[in-house]
Amino acid sequence: EVAVAAFPTATALVLPEALAALAATAPDLDVRLAELEPPEAEDAVRAGRADVALVFRHVGDPEPVPGDLLRRPLSSHAVHAVVRAGAPRPTRLGDLADERWVAGCPRCRAHLVRAAAASGFAPDVRLATDDHVAVQRLVAAGLGVALLPVWALRAAALPGVSTGPLDGVDDRVVEVLLRPEARRVPAVRALVAELERVARAVDGGGA
Repeated sequence: EVAVAAFPTATALVLPEALAALAATAPDLDVRLAELEPPEAEDAVRAGRADVALVFRHVGDPEPVPGDLLRRPLSSHAVHAVVRAGAPRPTRLGDLADERWVAGCPRCRAHLVRAAAASGFAPDVRLATDDHVAVQRLVAAGLGVALLPVWALRAAALPGVSTGPLDGVDDRVVEVLLRPEARRVPAVRALVAELERVARAVDGGGA
C-alpha cells in the first residue's frame, strides 16, 4: 500500500496516468490518494499518513527550510493570465492593475499579492475558489481576471477565456516530498519514477 497526498491540479493532470501505469505493471499495489494543499500534504508525509506528497511553491517564495524530508523537483512551469475572451491580451501584470480578481488557494493568493505589489498595485480580490474550472467560468462570465498555472490550463482549458504569459509573474515549481527511508520501498520508488515520467511528458508539450 502506498499513500499519496497531492494538490488538485496534480490530481487532475499527472496522477491519473501515473497510477494507471502502476496498475498495469503492479496490479497488487494498493494506492490511496488524498487531495491536500501543500502545507497539509507536507504535514501528512511528516506524520506518516502519506508516503509521497506532491506540493508546489513559486520561484520567488522563500526557499523551504532544509528539514527531515527529501524534496525531488518534478516540474517548473509558467503561471498565465486568464482574461475574458475578446479582452485585450495583457503582457505585464501591471496591465491588470485596475481589474477585479478571482483568487485561488491561500498559497496562490499570496503569490498574486506579492507579484502585484512588485508591479506597484494591490489586487482587488472579489472572488476566491480553489477550483481552476470555476476560476475560468467566473472569468468567462466577466466577473474578474485571474492567474492560473499552465498545468491547470492543460488539465481543463475552457472556452470563453484567453490565456497567456505575463512579465512580472514567477513560475511555479512542483516537488515530490518523501521521508528518506521511503526511498528503500520499491512501490514508492516506482510511483516516483512514474510521476517523473508523466511530468516530463506534460512539460514537454509546450506552454
